[in-house]
Amino acid sequence: FISLDCGGGVNEVYNDTRGIQWVSNNLFIESGESKVLQIPNGEVLDKEMQWLRSFPQGVQNCYNLPTMMGNKYIVRASFLYGNYDGLQSQPQFELLIDVNHWDDVAINNTWDNIVKESISMARTTSISVCLACSTADNPFISSLELRPIKPSMYLLVNYTTSLIGMERGNWGALLGSSIRYPDDEYDRIWSAEAIGKYVVNINTTSKIDILDTEMPSSVLSTAVGTLNRTFNKFYWEQNIEQSGDYYFAMSFAELQQNTNDIREFNIYIGGIIWYMNLQPSYLTATLIRSVRGYTVIRTGTWTFSLEATNRSTLTPIINAWEMDLSKNNLSGSIPEDLVHLSNLKELNLADNKLSGSVPAGLTDRQQKGNLNLSIYGNNMDCESNACNGPLKRHKKKNVVVWVFIASVAAVATLECSNTGFDQMDEIKQPHSTPKHNRDNPIRKDRNNAYACGSCENRRKPIIQLSRGHNSSEKRLDWETRIKIALDTAQGLEYLHMGCKPGIIHRDVKTSNILLNDRMEAKVADFGLSKTGPLEGATHISTLVKGTTGYLDPEYYTTHRLTEKSDVFSFGVVLLEIISGRRPLPSTGEEGYISSWETTMRIQKETKCYWCHHKNKHAVINDDDDFVVNGRCWIFC
Repeated sequence: FISLDCGGGVNEVYNDTRGIQWVSNNLFIESGESKVLQIPNGEVLDKEMQWLRSFPQGVQNCYNLPTMMGNKYIVRASFLYGNYDGLQSQPQFELLIDVNHWDDVAINNTWDNIVKESISMARTTSISVCLACSTADNPFISSLELRPIKPSMYLLVNYTTSLIGMERGNWGALLGSSIRYPDDEYDRIWSAEAIGKYVVNINTTSKIDILDTEMPSSVLSTAVGTLNRTFNKFYWEQNIEQSGDYYFAMSFAELQQNTNDIREFNIYIGGIIWYMNLQPSYLTATLIRSVRGYTVIRTGTWTFSLEATNRSTLTPIINAWEMDLSKNNLSGSIPEDLVHLSNLKELNLADNKLSGSVPAGLTDRQQKGNLNLSIYGNNMDCESNACNGPLKRHKKKNVVVWVFIASVAAVATLECSNTGFDQMDEIKQPHSTPKHNRDNPIRKDRNNAYACGSCENRRKPIIQLSRGHNSSEKRLDWETRIKIALDTAQGLEYLHMGCKPGIIHRDVKTSNILLNDRMEAKVADFGLSKTGPLEGATHISTLVKGTTGYLDPEYYTTHRLTEKSDVFSFGVVLLEIISGRRPLPSTGEEGYISSWETTMRIQKETKCYWCHHKNKHAVINDDDDFVVNGRCWIFC
């Protein structure tokens, strides 16, 4: 931890009541003046809030905090005006992290402690926290804190995206109380949430198993729920003042042992369902969190609600929640180093706060057709539209560097050709621009279908895949089925083990396995794929995606995605290859493939089988049970 008492004495070091060590800020900044607050009688302040550092000189003054590049940190700044200057004013100024706008500080009440928090990834070996003049007021700061967190936390945070803390609430706690370090090892501040009518507090003295949620047990030991089953909906309102992408996280733990009852509910945000059929586990943490930004366009009051399902016999509960705003703006000039990225095919810098000129190397590549560069919405020097690519996109606030790779939402299976789509009569895109990718890591594996080109126009983007020649109508012999299964397994093994980081397909099914003219199987359609867990993590938490019948039930119920989810789906594919039955029954079929009996009835036509233990072939007739030494062997 780094904890700076910004107005304290030179070289002063002390520990607070929580065991956190505070140090003077003189080693981290040279500018500014220390000011002591005139604290009125009856006002009790923590030591670090009893003075502050004011910056009457300079447009911008910065603290440089040491970090490890690539690590994630919570940065927290506190501001208590306390009329230190005797002006009874309401100062306003700007707060920045590195060169990026963090937030605006506006003092409305003399003795209000304003806390600003950001969760950011260090892009270098230090993070700069700057106070900048936005009015004639002098910026000031009371304390500054830096807290490292694990890479698996706050999945939205990366080099270009940070989160601005908006709300972190602890339900069921004593109103006015808060929980932080040492209960929360990352020193997040969990403030008690107020409750209304028909709501009851629930608590336990038992220890909560937090698993890998990184939630404090003491926060999860309290919760709120509605009074009784008559009130099957619990909701609260939150004022959202800024549009943008938000990160939401909600934590749950069942605190009452209910042997014969079911507590199950759905979560809604703004009237839209966010999570279905949640059943909190007894004294065990469940964390539901965003893995991508939740876009909020309409500002104002938003309603968050938990609604019991029809089969639930108990009311909804919640233990804690968090809301953060995603910040993606980049300012300054475009780095010259981007010129040296030879594989860069598309660079979208639109709608940021960039200034200066575009590096000549980038404009040259744009004019030669080797780079699709967009800089709309910036204050940059560029002749006419030379720096803006032909593809206009919806407004984005963040810097995105697209190195073209197979990420397929809807695919057409086409013949690969260096001449685009001119061999395909059914594809008519007269105004589109073909592109090709030779650096896709998936292309290196023969058992994965790779994107060999793309075509984009205003209405429909298309990915061009390496072609699968064969159709689904052919009856396959057993040897071919084994080969298809083996090729598919090798393709998945490459995704899981051969790619760094690993890739989880998330939609393994027979229709996503393509066959070429040599009956070689290739895994295709990576539209739902996710990168695997970071080193040291056991899973990633994400919204459930996939195809019914192939979906891993453990992933469905826990939202915890691992490579094993692909393995389960592959198991369903194996059953489908073996039995010739669909995963889900259609008209005239009996039962689900997962409940398919081990002893099978051979129907309709004469079948052949492969007796594994003697490697012999034989033929059996219709209606014969195929059982050898008490074991069922596979037919084709």
